[in-house]
Amino acid sequence: MRSRILILLYLIFPIITLASANETALEKADSCFNESNYEEAAIFYKKVLLSIPESQIEDRCSVYLKLGYIYKVLEKFDDAVEIYDRILFIEKRIKNLDLSIRIKIEYAEFLRSINACDKSLEILESIDVANDLEKIDLITQIIYYDRLAAIIVQCKGDNIGTALPYSIKALALARKSKSSYHIATSLNEIGFLKEHLNSPREAITYYLEAIKYWDDKKYRRYSPNACVNIARCYNKLGIIDSTIYFANKGLEIVGDENWFNLLVPLYSEKLSALEQMGRWKEAYEVRWLYHVAALSMRSQEWSDKMATVRGELELEKKEFELMNERAKFENAENVIVAERKIRSLLIFIIVVVLFLILAALFFSYRVKRLNSKLKNTLEENDVLLKEVHHRVKNNMQVVSSLLDLQSSFAVDEKSKAALINSRDRINSLALAHQNLYIEDDLKSINIKNYLQVLVESVVSSDILVNIQIDEGNLEIDKAQALGFVLNELLTNSVKHAWSNEVEEKVIWIKLKKGEKDWSFYYSDNGIGVADKAKFLESPTFGITLIRSFLKRNLKVSISFGEKPGMNIGFTFN
Repeated sequence: MRSRILILLYLIFPIITLASANETALEKADSCFNESNYEEAAIFYKKVLLSIPESQIEDRCSVYLKLGYIYKVLEKFDDAVEIYDRILFIEKRIKNLDLSIRIKIEYAEFLRSINACDKSLEILESIDVANDLEKIDLITQIIYYDRLAAIIVQCKGDNIGTALPYSIKALALARKSKSSYHIATSLNEIGFLKEHLNSPREAITYYLEAIKYWDDKKYRRYSPNACVNIARCYNKLGIIDSTIYFANKGLEIVGDENWFNLLVPLYSEKLSALEQMGRWKEAYEVRWLYHVAALSMRSQEWSDKMATVRGELELEKKEFELMNERAKFENAENVIVAERKIRSLLIFIIVVVLFLILAALFFSYRVKRLNSKLKNTLEENDVLLKEVHHRVKNNMQVVSSLLDLQSSFAVDEKSKAALINSRDRINSLALAHQNLYIEDDLKSINIKNYLQVLVESVVSSDILVNIQIDEGNLEIDKAQALGFVLNELLTNSVKHAWSNEVEEKVIWIKLKKGEKDWSFYYSDNGIGVADKAKFLESPTFGITLIRSFLKRNLKVSISFGEKPGMNIGFTFN
């Protein structure tokens, strides 16, 4: 009797545990979704889908809708198409009219995001507005009119005014529902339409009212969007003080959050206003912050992609472990195995509890450590900038390695040479970021160290290089441009300057620092150039790059000497 009871508990316990785990995963997924932590939300929603039976169509459809939205936001369009195909396959069996219309709205919005505007509009117009909309939830009606207006704007850009009545209808329904979020969203949409109908003053009125509703703590994170729009409108009207005020207001709301997609446009509007006012010192500081935010946004995108990949791998691992556990439960035949499983479960619970305790202690330690770091903001910014340069250097090294690998597979010698040249050019740029990461000054690099390392990486040991470079620092843009030009000149000499009969191959490189400018001189004892006047007019890729970097970054032109071999030089500030 005791054995039968244990076997019964053994078979029932996994079902109870699985249902409990499913509820926990759904709560975590919804929490991550509401906090816009979409990568983690997707992982938990996938886990929930594993435990929802195929017969529960509406529950599965609700999860699929959120997954489709997540993939759309993350621009994983192939995954989104797969999800929406599944939804449309089971949509006809759904008896819930509200959910059915939600599916059509979400699918139309997805089609709009991939520029399939005509089909998107066709799906929304297929909804029976006169009969169906009156029977569904008020929030769904608001979303319908709001999305219809947005799709019309994208489909009929030359006739944007036709979308305005639908946005006004959405606002009326939102006020009726008393939903602060939807009222603010509709006001913001109407402001957008007014702005693009050349009525920026009216647009500002709607944007300001939207901010009032978004000032609620729950929705305050949306306020910076309206601040960007208002700053843009005031900038168009030439009211510069107001532009700066609302840009600062948006930045204040963002605070310490890493919302780079908002920081970039806010800094952009503020920078434009400061430059119009001639406040160049402040503009320089804002421009620096703008570039930091832009670089951080790109870095964050790469980090998010890597986090998503890690999450998907972890999910696959957990799915595999879950399948193994199920097989073990189903194949249990005797009390001994049941008792072992119970002991294993108890050990697992103890380990989980210990893990949670350790995690809590670690989290507490991390919070204290982070709070202490906040006392010195300048040092944190320096670390961030160094990390950005370090990542840029690493990314360039990855590209360089890929080019090097690709060159080993190239059959055509010209293609192989082009790949190797591209690798060397990227290495010359990566060296500059490496120096910035190592040195304390994040705005400029030691030009002597940079050029010496560059020469050593390009020139072989059979060539004698005489280097005379004065000590000093150069801004990153100018240093990279000079390094790029030197790399092309060295490559040109190594490949074309000498014949096999030359006993001694020599290159001279000089960089002298004057009171206000720098003088660069390069020469070799090779065969030189037949027509020096046409040297920089050559259509080759390397010469084109030299010409581009000289004019764009250093703003100079090369002058040629009369000595034999290659003799060129230029002066820059």
